Amino acid sequence: VMRIAFQNMDSGGIDATWSKAIEGLRHAFRRLQQINTAARARRNVQRHYDLSGDLYRLFLDDDMQYSCAYFEQPDMTLDEAQAAKKRHIAAKLRLKAGQTVLDIGSGWGGLGLYLAKSFDVDVQGVTLSTEQHGVATDRAHAQGLENRVHFE
Repeated sequence: VMRIAFQNMDSGGIDATWSKAIEGLRHAFRRLQQINTAARARRNVQRHYDLSGDLYRLFLDDDMQYSCAYFEQPDMTLDEAQAAKKRHIAAKLRLKAGQTVLDIGSGWGGLGLYLAKSFDVDVQGVTLSTEQHGVATDRAHAQGLENRVHFE
């Protein structure tokens, strides 16, 4: 109904007052559809990130970094550019041994594990993805970092 009324606005079938009211309702309805409740956020994460880690291993670097890489040189490999990104982030943080880092959206844990190993910091990682949490926790155990890197 809203779509038909909106289309009629262009053909002169509805006067300006009604067209503004209809447009306002359409805008309000669209905003309501886009509200990202906790339940909707979880559902979105499940549909995107809770796919098998094997799928992501097909196209991510060895450390499973999902965000943009930092290509310092045009001939860098993806693995090199992702390592450069982690170094760049760490340099900006000016980390000191014993500090605690909160990694929101920690994904598969690559950044947190790198920071703990390289800078002797504790890391608290947070992810909404069950799959990523499992992979990150397993990686922390495999690297002997389970006492310094925790994922929730």
